[in-house]
Amino acid sequence: MADHELLELLLCYAIARKDVKPLAKNLLHRFGSLEAVFAAQPEKLMQVDGIGKSSAVLIKLIMSIALELMSKPMREGIDLKNPEKLQKFLMFNCFNASGEVCDLLLIDHNCRLLETISFSGKNQSVFLSPDDLKFQISLCRGVRQVIMVHNHPGGTLQPSKSDIAATIAVKNILNGMRISLIDHFIVTCNGCVSVMKTSGTQEE
Repeated sequence: MADHELLELLLCYAIARKDVKPLAKNLLHRFGSLEAVFAAQPEKLMQVDGIGKSSAVLIKLIMSIALELMSKPMREGIDLKNPEKLQKFLMFNCFNASGEVCDLLLIDHNCRLLETISFSGKNQSVFLSPDDLKFQISLCRGVRQVIMVHNHPGGTLQPSKSDIAATIAVKNILNGMRISLIDHFIVTCNGCVSVMKTSGTQEE
């Protein structure tokens, strides 16, 4: 089925006795892709003429179920040699936030995902307080590795100087806690890139 047909089928359960094909196509045109529609915030969905609260809730429910299904394999173990599934999860979870958000994935010695902690920013930036960072991580037992990810709402995948500086700062903080920073990813609707590989701060 085409993307608009999948959306059309879903919307039929929220909007009865109405042709929802134009609405499905309008959603795809507005947000750019099926993934972006499901990742959109409810208030943005309801800005589209024809999408009410029940439709937005249904779309976000599908998103929540999908994220749960995608995160289950990571709780069993992340394959760090094959990061494709990890990057898809990161993009789906983070790229369409209304502002800049930074997530830290806390991982044990068996590469299992223990917990995700999030830091929200203001004015398109995120400030990670060293004390807050250490406190939040210390609440989760058994953390041995961390994956850092943040979105660029503007759409660029190019790491900024502040992105590189934040990577180095977080890496140094984690080293002091005897925890390794596996990587720092930037995600947008256009893809996912490693800050550490791009900036040359990744250890071989």
